[in-house]
Amino acid sequence: MAGKTEPFQLIWVSVALCRELLWIAERLEASDGVLLLDALEWSISEADLVLYTDASATGMGIWCPSLPHASYSPIDTPDPTQIFFYEALAVVSALSFAVSFNRFQRVIIFTDNSNTVSMFNSLHAKPDYNPLLITAMNILLDANMHLRVLHIPGSNNNIADAISRNKFEVVKSEARGATLHFFTPPELSSDSNSI
Repeated sequence: MAGKTEPFQLIWVSVALCRELLWIAERLEASDGVLLLDALEWSISEADLVLYTDASATGMGIWCPSLPHASYSPIDTPDPTQIFFYEALAVVSALSFAVSFNRFQRVIIFTDNSNTVSMFNSLHAKPDYNPLLITAMNILLDANMHLRVLHIPGSNNNIADAISRNKFEVVKSEARGATLHFFTPPELSSDSNSI
């Protein structure tokens, strides 16, 4: 709608945008409401689960120090221009991992990618990344979970970085007792029919 000056001027709506608008309408209709302050006002110390994620040219990593659990997913067709997508997909995958326990309400996910932090905190992205946000929101709404995505400097995210690069020997030496697993990213939701 940017640049429009006539209040009743018609705007073109793409098929993808129409699907996303239907998705939000259906979610709002089915919702019992969200208390925004309850969802936002909690500290790191109040988190039920803390996870760390990273993506590299060859894979994605999730590190959960409290379990201790390390998960790796290879990237089959590495494309350096898609690293932001994989950083965000690692966050969605970590959220999917957290919900699988069915016992965590407040989850913090650290990533060293500031664009990913911004995307999840603003719920604003380019259209190609909206399926990531829709999937995350579906998980959060269905499980009644609260999520905070926070930035961590890359130098402090060394275990998730090692996992994403398939350097399990580093994980074993720095996080003794950690179990190593492979994961498959969740299927991404893209429209109201996937709810």
